Amino acid sequence: MTPRLACLLLLAAVATAAAEVQQPIVRLEATPEQVRVGEPLQLRVTVLVPTWFQKPPVFPTFEIANAVTRLPPDSSFPTSERVNNETWSGIVRDYRIYPLSAAAYSLRGLTMKVTYANPGEEPRVVDVDLPEVGFRGVVPEGASTLDPYIAGSSLTLEREIEGATDGLKAGDAVVVRYVAELDGLPAMFLPPMIEAPAAPGLAAYLDEPDVSDGEVARRSEQLTLVFDAGGTFEVPGVSLDWWNTAAERIETTSVPPLALTVAG
Repeated sequence: MTPRLACLLLLAAVATAAAEVQQPIVRLEATPEQVRVGEPLQLRVTVLVPTWFQKPPVFPTFEIANAVTRLPPDSSFPTSERVNNETWSGIVRDYRIYPLSAAAYSLRGLTMKVTYANPGEEPRVVDVDLPEVGFRGVVPEGASTLDPYIAGSSLTLEREIEGATDGLKAGDAVVVRYVAELDGLPAMFLPPMIEAPAAPGLAAYLDEPDVSDGEVARRSEQLTLVFDAGGTFEVPGVSLDWWNTAAERIETTSVPPLALTVAG
């Protein structure tokens, strides 16, 4: 091999290595690798480019079957790292993933679009393959008997009554509202709490439930009772068994039945 040919091969190898280095770097980290159902794990995505971002990276949704993925407020922030003695710009984004069943989960086959500056030329747009990452959801041994499975650090249950409950007479009506708030699993895990009672002299109307997720999961059910005749009628009670993730035990939250007397 001639010195000239060796030099050309060396330059080609250096150029190839430099081109590889200039590709964006994407890392995924799931912590912890095992988490109890009803508790979140953190999925951290770190994206690094050799120059600077021309557009925000287009992240995947990270939606997984039998899990809930949330993007908390202020979950993204800039960063920088030294790569091959150069400072690379980066963005970090933290997701919260809540496993909904005891199973092994895997994020694989995902890509994201990264647009970054290429000085002297058009910005580079690259579809980057994300590395595979896995984790496992588990149900605490003491909670395996719960059906349905409800878990969180707190569960409150309240009953509100609109209208006077004293001196009721035929033709009167009261509105009864049940509200459950869970700090843990999403609201979809809160089961139906009441059914419209059936009794002679009573007409009961159950509205569609109001279900929402926010700082806490919330389920509200409203029941309207119209008294067509006199008698004693029972407002249903509610009882929910749930796993307290802070105390690590099964607890019961309930409101008792309530009797209303109506003059006929």
